[in-house]
Amino acid sequence: MKQFIDKLISRLEEERQSYYEDYHLFKCERDLGNADGFKRSVKIINELAEEYNNGWIPCSERLPEENIEVDVTVREIGGSTYTQTSWLQEGQWVVKKSIVDELETIRNKAIDDAIQTVANEICAGCGCLDGHTCTYKGHNCHVSQAMLGKVVRVLEQMKGGAV
Repeated sequence: MKQFIDKLISRLEEERQSYYEDYHLFKCERDLGNADGFKRSVKIINELAEEYNNGWIPCSERLPEENIEVDVTVREIGGSTYTQTSWLQEGQWVVKKSIVDELETIRNKAIDDAIQTVANEICAGCGCLDGHTCTYKGHNCHVSQAMLGKVVRVLEQMKGGAV
């Protein structure tokens, strides 16, 4: 709604400016009156926009329909605010993930898959693998267990963004 109002006012301003240019060119009083009418129109539109909260509806007044994306303003405990796309689903707010969040999820899934693949390759056939953790307690595994631990630590750090 706010974008619509801003665009409407911009278009009215352009029209008003053209009327002023016509007035100076032709000295037509009627056109000057029309330009003043545009000023009044912009004032009325701004008053109505303010009266109707620029299209924003406070949640205290009513909640939006379920599963319809809306822009919401979030006020954090510290007092800062931001706007984001959300919707109601079964009475709960759902936040639309940003592309960065989605890429992070994909990256972390790829790292998890890599950890499991590496664990399977390093400990192939020993039967002492629980997920990606080596459960072998004997003394015969001098290389694989240490290698697996190191690789898993490095890949886990990548998930946290440390590497």
